[in-house]
Amino acid sequence: MSMEQFLPRRTLIVEDEKDVQTLIQMTFKDHGIREVYCVSDGEEAWKELQKYDYELLVLDWKLPVLSGKRLLNRIRADRRLKYLPIIVLSGFLETGDVTFVNENFFTANMQKPFNQDDLMKISRTILRDRFDFQKIFEKAEETFFNLSGQGLGRVREVLNTWLQNFGQNPVGTSLVASIMRHFHIFDHASSIISTTMTVHKNNPLLHHQQALNQLCLGNFTGAFGNLEKAHQLCPINQGRILLLGKLAIHQGDLKTAVEYFKKAEELDSGSPSLKRCLEIVEFVEHRMGKEKVEDLENGIASLLNIMGADKVRQGLYLEGQEHCEHALIFAKSPDAKAAIYYNLGICEARRGNKKEAVSYFYRSIDIRPNYTNSINALEQFGIDVMNAG
Repeated sequence: MSMEQFLPRRTLIVEDEKDVQTLIQMTFKDHGIREVYCVSDGEEAWKELQKYDYELLVLDWKLPVLSGKRLLNRIRADRRLKYLPIIVLSGFLETGDVTFVNENFFTANMQKPFNQDDLMKISRTILRDRFDFQKIFEKAEETFFNLSGQGLGRVREVLNTWLQNFGQNPVGTSLVASIMRHFHIFDHASSIISTTMTVHKNNPLLHHQQALNQLCLGNFTGAFGNLEKAHQLCPINQGRILLLGKLAIHQGDLKTAVEYFKKAEELDSGSPSLKRCLEIVEFVEHRMGKEKVEDLENGIASLLNIMGADKVRQGLYLEGQEHCEHALIFAKSPDAKAAIYYNLGICEARRGNKKEAVSYFYRSIDIRPNYTNSINALEQFGIDVMNAG
C-alpha cells in the first residue's frame, strides 16, 4: 500500500484555540477527509471517544477541564482505545512530557506552529504503523491457530522477520514483545527487550515492557524493580502507577498499594481505571475476612478474575475485560489462566464478537487441552475440538 492510502476516515481534533482548530480541520478536508470533528476540552473529547470510533486523534496538550496529559493517560488505559493513533500538539513540552508521549504506542509529537504538510506526513506514518501492527498480529494468530496450536515456532519466525525492520528501536521492539506475550513466548520477549536495553539503558518503555515479561514469568521482585525504575524515569504514567499498586496488593502490602493509588489520584482523580483499582482495595478490606491475598493460590489474579466475571455478568464488558486481562499478568497456574481466557471469551461472545471469543476459547484449551468450559463453548459455535484433525 502507498503512503497516500493511509488517511483516517474519521478524525477528532481536541483544540481550544478556534483558529488552530479550523486550520487543522481544513488541512484534513483538503486531503479528502470529510469526517473531521472538533471539541474544545479534554472532558468533552473523552465523552466523544466513548460514543464513537475514530481512526486518528489530534490532541492539544494544554487543554481546559481535562488536560492533554490526563486524557492521554485515560485513553491508553482504555482497552478499546489503547492503540488509537494520536498526534500531540503543543507550543512547548517539558522533558518529562516528551518522555511520556514517546513511550506510548502510535503517538507522535508536533510542535506549534506546525507545517500542514508535516501534519499529513505524520498522520500517514502513524496510521501505517498501526496498520502494520494489526496485520502482523493477525498473521501471527492465523499461523498459530491454523497449525492447531502447534505453530509457535512459525509465529516466532513471523515476528522475528518483522522485528528486523526495527533494529534497536524501543517502540518497535516493545510492539513485537507485546505480541509475543500474547502467544506466551515470554522468554523470547524478555530476550529482545534485554538486547534493546543494552543500547537504550534508561528508557522507561523498555523497563515497563521487561516488567510485564517478568510478571508473566512469575518474577515479581524483578518486575517491581523495573516498574519502579520506569516510574522514576517517567512519573506521569498513571497506568504504570496503578500496576505498581496492584503488584503491592498481590504481595500482600495493601498500605503501599493505597499510597500508589493516591499518587495516581493526583494525576487524574476521575480516571475509570483508578476507580476499578479502588474497588479492588474495597474488596480486600471488606469482603475477604481473614483470608489474605498473598495466601491465595494466584494472589490478586484470583480476585481480578472474580471481579472481572462479575462485571461481565452485569453487562459491564470493558470493565470486566480490564480486570481479566490484568488477572492474566499475575496468574501462576495453568488452570487459573485457562479460566481467565474462558471468561474473556464469554465476554466477547456476549458482545457479539465471535472471532475474538473463539480465539480466547482456543487459547484456554491450548493451556489446558481438556478445559471443559471452553470445549463446550466452542461447540456452541459449531466447533468440535475433540474430533478436529
